Amino acid sequence: MSIELLKPICVVENPFLVSENGMNFTCALIGLISLPIQISTIYCILKKTPGTMSSVKQSLTNLIFWFIVSQIIFSFIEVPYVYFPYKALSFIGLGTQIGIPVVIQFYIILIGNAGNLFFLIMLFENRSSSIILNRLKIDKVPSRVVFICVNVIGILSFPTFQLFNLQDQFEVKIEVLKTLPCPAEDFFEPSTLILAFDGFSETYIIFSYVFMFSIAIFEMTFFSACCIYYLVFSTTTQISSTTRKFQLRSFWAITIQTLIPLLFVIIPITATMTKEKQGYSQVQNNQMVILFLMHNGVASLSILLAHAPYRKFLKSLIVRERQNYIVFVSREFMK
Repeated sequence: MSIELLKPICVVENPFLVSENGMNFTCALIGLISLPIQISTIYCILKKTPGTMSSVKQSLTNLIFWFIVSQIIFSFIEVPYVYFPYKALSFIGLGTQIGIPVVIQFYIILIGNAGNLFFLIMLFENRSSSIILNRLKIDKVPSRVVFICVNVIGILSFPTFQLFNLQDQFEVKIEVLKTLPCPAEDFFEPSTLILAFDGFSETYIIFSYVFMFSIAIFEMTFFSACCIYYLVFSTTTQISSTTRKFQLRSFWAITIQTLIPLLFVIIPITATMTKEKQGYSQVQNNQMVILFLMHNGVASLSILLAHAPYRKFLKSLIVRERQNYIVFVSREFMK
């Protein structure tokens, strides 16, 4: 029996946001808007970073570079189409059109998300380790190598194991259709991947992501605590007040640039992912994906606005454009 035989019995609403063309257009538009912001951000980091921020310059560069890479992947190559609250998804971007297997596309998406998370952790670690008096800093090469390897392997390993233990896709789709009789049309395509459905597999995949993000939050909280202790509460005079002020300002900027995009997406995504299976809505699922794709652009803009040197540079550009406009209008009026 082919699952295609079940397809005609469903009459599914197909608004613009649910359709494949609608999602591809919306995600591509987000990418086209976000990429100029990200390119401007990496220009500011490379050209406008003052010496007082040199300790975090490389970390910011790595982070924004990965934002650009993942933005291109998510917006154009591997546009995700998810079926929450079911642990299922498909891809409707260029990758599917050129025949990249869905499992490989999923793993690339996994690497993209892992990269964003890893470089965010490294940003806080770098800020903490740049404090000379920090006894818990990771400054030895072997220690840094071990720290990086543990994080990379840890972030990727738990979700990876699930790919080697996938349930029979045909049988699982039949089970899903018992509680979801009329999913979006793309659900019936062979490219749809169901990662888990009830039982141990579903529990494992939820646990793996919760564990992964919990460890990341713990690490960032730990490095933040080190920064706050040595820059706010420590009474040592070995750090000058000027150095302390610049380092503390840099830490708060990093914290702000992280929290703004996180709060932007975490509330709606959490609400969608914790829905009961009777509350399936493809429109809400696609809205969640759109918010997720906007994250990198919002995060890049947050970098520009949170750090004073970049904010000052943007302000100078706006003032210059305004002055040029006034001069142009004045000349036209004099004619």
